Amino acid sequence: AHGLDRALDFSQTECKAAAERRALTDTSAFCRRLLRSHLFATPHSDGHVGFANQSVADWLIARRLDARLGAVPAADRCAEVARQDKRFRSSEIAAFFVGMPHGRRCLATVLTSLCQTGAIELDLIRTLERGLPWGQARIDAVARARAAIKQRPNKHTQCAHSLLRGIAMPRP
Repeated sequence: AHGLDRALDFSQTECKAAAERRALTDTSAFCRRLLRSHLFATPHSDGHVGFANQSVADWLIARRLDARLGAVPAADRCAEVARQDKRFRSSEIAAFFVGMPHGRRCLATVLTSLCQTGAIELDLIRTLERGLPWGQARIDAVARARAAIKQRPNKHTQCAHSLLRGIAMPRP
């Protein structure tokens, strides 16, 4: 995949290489069908294609970050999330990410990153509500985030607490 941040695009060659790593047969036909499917937009003049829906790319970015964190020692994962804070300039990536195991565990870090963007808190709350699961997983993630924010206050603490209040409220 090429591009930075949210712009994911692929070429026929990259698709074939990925298909070969998965031991698929007839990689040319597979990639031709896949890259012409409704999942992808019309190819660019350079032959690369991007996703037809940005949300698909955002989910994949969040999923890849969550998967990569599995290879990072547990004690260092949230610090690694902090180093990836530019990813959370898109609140949709953040919403998908907090719905994933490592995202929930590093919720305080994600909230601090979101507060740095200057986005409207109510918009962030609405977006995060869609990503963070309800029930005990949400309760645990919010409790961990509160404790982490309390231990390491910074200039975004008030915003992070405001977001926590918004996402911790029970669904009506």
